[in-house]
Amino acid sequence: MATRHNSHIKCSQVNLQHSRAATHNLLQLMFTEKTEITFVQEPYLYQNKPKGITSGYRTYTHGEGKSRAAIIISNDTINAFFITQFSDNDTVLLEIHKGHVYMDYKESIVNNLQTLEKILEFTEGAKLIMAMDSNARSTIWHDATTNNRGKMLEEFVASNQPHIINEDSPRRTFQSTRGSSNIYLTIVSNSILADIKDWEISEEESASNHNILKYIIKFENDKTKKQTTCKETCKNLNKPKSKVKGRSVPWWTDALKIMRKRTNALRRLYQKTKNNNDLRESRKNQYTVAKTAYQAAIRKEKTNSWKQHCTSPSPTNPWNVVYKLASGKTRNNATITTLQKPDGSKTANMTETLTLMLEQLIPEDNPRDDTDHHKEIRRQTEQPIYTTDDKEFTQDEVRQVIEGFKPKKAPGPDGITSDILKLVYNGIPKTTTPIYNECQRTGYFPTN
Repeated sequence: MATRHNSHIKCSQVNLQHSRAATHNLLQLMFTEKTEITFVQEPYLYQNKPKGITSGYRTYTHGEGKSRAAIIISNDTINAFFITQFSDNDTVLLEIHKGHVYMDYKESIVNNLQTLEKILEFTEGAKLIMAMDSNARSTIWHDATTNNRGKMLEEFVASNQPHIINEDSPRRTFQSTRGSSNIYLTIVSNSILADIKDWEISEEESASNHNILKYIIKFENDKTKKQTTCKETCKNLNKPKSKVKGRSVPWWTDALKIMRKRTNALRRLYQKTKNNNDLRESRKNQYTVAKTAYQAAIRKEKTNSWKQHCTSPSPTNPWNVVYKLASGKTRNNATITTLQKPDGSKTANMTETLTLMLEQLIPEDNPRDDTDHHKEIRRQTEQPIYTTDDKEFTQDEVRQVIEGFKPKKAPGPDGITSDILKLVYNGIPKTTTPIYNECQRTGYFPTN
């Protein structure tokens, strides 16, 4: 897991059932509850790519097909590295060692367990979290019954010794009109077990048949780590603090807030009714109707907001996001992934990947590796120059170059922008030109 200076990370898990309404509901909850990492099964897809997720968040999926697992990170200070060799359409593994797994109930669980075994072997000794839609039932994780998939997963857990941290709860991780079960699991390695706090099944409506799981990762540092943290804190006192991105759903209305609260209240009322079957069934129907209306209202508000956005282009910028979407010119955030090494194997972590990139892009300048061409170039650079001096710059030439600078280009190491250069030249044009000529004549360029 990446080293962090803040004391905890807020996490959640949810299966969105490829629902657009559930996706929008999740984003609003991530904003209001300041959730930093969310593990998602069955994300909402369009053309086999996750859609509806705020562009400022990082979304990790794998494969060109139908992805059934994703990890969403909203906090810029969390460094995540995508390990591709252990990821597929049903599994996502990041270097912060939070594994994310979807197990299809239609497929044999054996293949899924083999993938998990490889991940455990690869991350041996590291802090590992696996957010899993297992489609396996067992009384060990507080379900009402145990099926064959549950028995096989029980044996896997017993032999490999990870920990299932699901706790007994009046709520179930999966609940539909056909019944309920606890098939949604949080499995962790021994090294991070003590860091997981406040695991619970959320009371908030998920707009899906799967309830949201929530927990916090708290970092318990020893004395040495505390001293290191203090030193780093002192070094960074004057640096601006990074914040978790707070991006609410812009079209979320007060009416939707009221509907979500009413749906939550009806669900709690239904779940608390246990002794009267007729009353329980009646309240269950009321909850189902309210949930369906809530999902429809989300889709309607989203559609109306998008139509309004598309029909109200900016008069000052016709090339806005609507034009970019229509012309296919939108850019996705780059994902840092593992790379293939010259021997055919793949890098295992971020350090190894960056080292490989440096070796390939900036190879060591070793004279022993020079070709005849490189040897000649090296010899010429070491020879003194006896050519005549170049002609001096004229004031008009300096003015044309400075005025041609683009205003939005990044400055060099000295931090001087093109706007500053233009102001200086306009103020003292007769002094600026001799400075450039003297730099050229002496071959000296000041560093500050």
